Amino acid sequence: MSSYLLALSIGDYASLKAVTKVDKVLVRVWTWNGMQNYVEKALQSAVDTLDYMSTYLNQPCSLGKLDLVALPQFIGRAEGAMENWGLILGDYNEFLWHPDYSDTDTLNRVMEVISHETTHQWFGDLISPAWWQYLFLNEGFASYLYIDVISNYYPQQQAYADSRWFYNSESAMTEEESFGGLLPTIPEPSLVGSGQEGMFSISVYSKAAAILKMLRDTVGNVTFQTALRQYFKENQYTTVTDETLWGYVTQAAANAGIPNWNYDGFLNISSFMRPYTYQVGVILSNL
Repeated sequence: MSSYLLALSIGDYASLKAVTKVDKVLVRVWTWNGMQNYVEKALQSAVDTLDYMSTYLNQPCSLGKLDLVALPQFIGRAEGAMENWGLILGDYNEFLWHPDYSDTDTLNRVMEVISHETTHQWFGDLISPAWWQYLFLNEGFASYLYIDVISNYYPQQQAYADSRWFYNSESAMTEEESFGGLLPTIPEPSLVGSGQEGMFSISVYSKAAAILKMLRDTVGNVTFQTALRQYFKENQYTTVTDETLWGYVTQAAANAGIPNWNYDGFLNISSFMRPYTYQVGVILSNL
């Protein structure tokens, strides 16, 4: 386990709890006494995400429990929450939803943050990046797979899910432009954390999510899912780089008979993805 994922929390808390259907994982969402009834949506989102990820990746949740703690003290310390392994800590504003006073936008935000951080229990926790330059392997997947969870479990929110796909692509382009060019999704080791937005820039969140979705659309969801399942089967509890992932997608694409652009061999994912991940900006296509 990467040391940055270790967390402890001590306090006078109360919780709501549930057990997942797939792996029978105990899930508890904690907050201060008197507010626990307002974490129902957060609890359901965590349960749904655990079930979805376990099934999609054919990889059970590695822990027998997942605790999430809504903290007033977390405000201003990070964006939303932190994906500590088995103990997610976050801003109570991102966890609580009141049926009489909270609006739909707040509900969507709760679902997004909880599902994003729960996805990290696989992407980032079970498999960690070899170094911070590969952070997109955590944040990129967590920024797009939560949309699949919403589509799968909340079909009435499909319009919102579709808007998040557009947001990932649009924000990646416009924020890069407004900052005059950010670091690439995979920066050189010496440049990690040196951009205007620091280490956790839009490049490793929305842009990475858009790139990964593009890759899934290119090879097809079944091929991409097959690659991810093998990736987790063989790399859990280890650290990886981008080339580790691309190798599995390349093999899955070859097994599926997906040709390269010249139709003289199979698609090499490493070569295909390098411009998108190591260069700043977006691809200009002339048709």
